[in-house]
Amino acid sequence: MNKRNFLKELKKELRRLKASEIQKHLSYYEEMISDMTEHNMSEAEAVARIGSPKDAAREILESASAGDLRSKNTAGIVLTAASAVLIAVSLYLTWKTSSPNAAVSIIGGADGPTSIFIAGRISRPVLLYAATAGVLMATILYYIRRRCRK
Repeated sequence: MNKRNFLKELKKELRRLKASEIQKHLSYYEEMISDMTEHNMSEAEAVARIGSPKDAAREILESASAGDLRSKNTAGIVLTAASAVLIAVSLYLTWKTSSPNAAVSIIGGADGPTSIFIAGRISRPVLLYAATAGVLMATILYYIRRRCRK
């Protein structure tokens, strides 16, 4: 395993940490491997000497404090789930309230005036659509705002 693969695997294993903590530990191991290669050791030997990325990550995570770990994004999860449910319900009702409940009748014929009657549920759940759009916009704005803070 070379240095790049080792650091990639280590980064993947450390995903529970904050970004700044991950970068700190990646820099440390990158520097350690570079120091070993400067002393006539190949990258593969240096990485083998350090051990597996999983073992290194386990040690780092065991010694990490609660402040080093990422906080759970409860608000984002709730907003995303609500958006998904509302979109699914809105799409279902849009499909369900279309033509299957409607009927068209034509009365008349070749000898007189023709009348066309349309019967069925024409109105759509507009308030549900408005709520869906509102929750979806709130979710998008939440994630944009959160991204801008970082």
